[in-house]
Amino acid sequence: MKRQGIIKRHIVTILLLSFILSISCGSDNDTAETGSGSEAAVTTAVENTDGEIEFIADNLPELDYEGTEINWLCGDYNDAYYDDIWAENLNGSLVNDSIFNARRAVEERLNITLNVERYQFVWAELSEYNAMVKSIVLSGDSTYDALVGYTLVPLIIEGGYFMNLADNEYLELDMPWWNQSANELMPDQGNIQFITGDATLSLIKHSLCMFFNQDLLDSYQITENLYDVVRAGDWTLDYMERLITDTYSDLNGNQQYDKDDRYGLTFGDTNKYRMLPAAMNVDMYTKTSDGYELTFIGERTNDVFTRLQELVNNNVNVRVAASDQSNDEVIDSFGGNKTSSIFVSGNAILSASLIGDASTILENSTFTLGMIPFPKYDENQDDYYTAAQRFAHIYIPATAEDSGRSGAVLEAWASECYRSVMPTYFETNLKTRYATDSDMAEMFDLLRANLCVEFGTVFYSQLGLNCDTFKNLSNSSWNFASETEKLRTSTEAQLEVLTAALNSWQND
Repeated sequence: MKRQGIIKRHIVTILLLSFILSISCGSDNDTAETGSGSEAAVTTAVENTDGEIEFIADNLPELDYEGTEINWLCGDYNDAYYDDIWAENLNGSLVNDSIFNARRAVEERLNITLNVERYQFVWAELSEYNAMVKSIVLSGDSTYDALVGYTLVPLIIEGGYFMNLADNEYLELDMPWWNQSANELMPDQGNIQFITGDATLSLIKHSLCMFFNQDLLDSYQITENLYDVVRAGDWTLDYMERLITDTYSDLNGNQQYDKDDRYGLTFGDTNKYRMLPAAMNVDMYTKTSDGYELTFIGERTNDVFTRLQELVNNNVNVRVAASDQSNDEVIDSFGGNKTSSIFVSGNAILSASLIGDASTILENSTFTLGMIPFPKYDENQDDYYTAAQRFAHIYIPATAEDSGRSGAVLEAWASECYRSVMPTYFETNLKTRYATDSDMAEMFDLLRANLCVEFGTVFYSQLGLNCDTFKNLSNSSWNFASETEKLRTSTEAQLEVLTAALNSWQND
């Protein structure tokens, strides 16, 4: 067994313990293996008698690559990924400078020069991005040591384009800087085609949360402390519905529900609906001994969907999500994302949005902002969960010149980000610059600790029933039971083909 080195850094708050945990989905099996958050924290960090947090160091040996140029290709869909892994210069922005310093630290440590080539594209150009990566590998081009950015699911399924990361001599995928739920997606854990985690900020920045307007709560004489409600485990759909009762107001007096009125709850756009299965702890697909089985169709999922459908469409205090992201009910945020203009203008108590939207909201509003998880479905749900709207996938192409070197650089980069970039993003950029108090800071930690990467989200384009099914919440007449039953046979067939393709690649 390798001996884990320890790096000590002084951190002023014990809240940091929770965000350096290995991220996992909170199933019963996970709980049996890893224990609760407080128990798992012992395996990754402890506070010593001097008030220091001891960070786990990676186990890389001393390596000298003699000035080798390392090239990464960033598939920067909607400008969502590049700035999270590359900073050209120091510019005074704390997060930018931490990314720059992380790169320089890795370059000095391994004696390399790291370059990141940016390939920008939008949805209509997605197929071109996949075709470009495919042509690079098929031509034997060894330019790129790693690919970081938008998902390459078609190439994962086709197989043969990426290295098996589980076999890499330098990658230790059970370390806290790698997301464990992503690692567990493949049917065979001995073969992993992509990874994600602290090597990029995109995973946490794109995760679903619930912002609230404390000033509006005060004006409605709502005295509950929402942070205490979350801590007590009582933040449920029932509680939220009671909270927003009678909060709608026809501000413009036209007797119509429109964007100029006041609401209890808004959504950034319909993409926020696609993350609700994770928040409600819905198992879309359940892993078996040789693949996955469809578990999306069932009584609980039907109950969750219809309950949310009723909330969205028939509760006067809730504004249905904007389906057209170009309309004036949303404002541009980071990475091509949108947030609710109604909320930002101060006319909603709650809004389902992304963690990374905090900066956009704070910069465009004047009210006191708070943040909590999306509520549990009911009191029987064991914890609060979240999922990312999108996140960077990390691959090593099959044509990489030296896969071991590629893995060493990725491991050094991810572990460095875990120790420096992530603390800066949380402690300085979010918890200090944007967070209004220590309670909101604690919520960032809670969300990161319960962040799930799911099969039905990663492979949604290959399966008829997936996270996008929840976008139908906006359609008040869409019947979950009957409509999903129509897709059962075709989805099970798609799942069989998908599982066979993944297993075929793994058994080559």
